[in-house]
Amino acid sequence: MRQYRQSGQIEAKQRGGYQKPTIQDEHLSMIKSWVEEKNDLLLSELCYRLQESTGIRVSISTMHRAVEKLDLRCKKKVSMQVSKILHEYRNYGMNIVGG
Repeated sequence: MRQYRQSGQIEAKQRGGYQKPTIQDEHLSMIKSWVEEKNDLLLSELCYRLQESTGIRVSISTMHRAVEKLDLRCKKKVSMQVSKILHEYRNYGMNIVGG
């Protein structure tokens, strides 16, 4: 009703629409090369590298979607010390939940 009084229009305003991706295809190739070069980078490190090289600041969630789109995996290497501790706990019958 307010829209009709203000503009004389009775049609609904346009909602939504196409939103251009923050990380474009040319940036995806850079991300892919970084992950292939060193596959244990954190998503936050990838965000930082993207910002340093292009000036585009993205969230960790956005970077995660980009890495998934490339069908890549970023996985930190687990140190031997941690796995040794877990092994000792299992030997004593203690259960550790988590990853």
